[in-house]
Amino acid sequence: MKYHRHKKVRRLFANKPVYAYPPVKAEWLKTISEEAKLARYRHHLSQAALAKLAQTSQSEISQLETGKSNPTVEFIERVARKLGLVITVSIE
Repeated sequence: MKYHRHKKVRRLFANKPVYAYPPVKAEWLKTISEEAKLARYRHHLSQAALAKLAQTSQSEISQLETGKSNPTVEFIERVARKLGLVITVSIE
């Protein structure tokens, strides 16, 4: 009887929905991510050091660089400012 209950519980949690953002496929965000990573390398900063400067976590910096998050404009601007990058928007 015990085994039967565990099997039912396992089945319930196996269909757990995933709440993570899908990888972003926008070219402009990929460009920003790549430039941020290159600028971080140029400044000889680790992800943790940049996170401390930008008052965020290392995992958020990693997610920005790999494109696994959907960052806000404020977050992108804060990181760019700490790296000395200027972001311009052009709509054609």
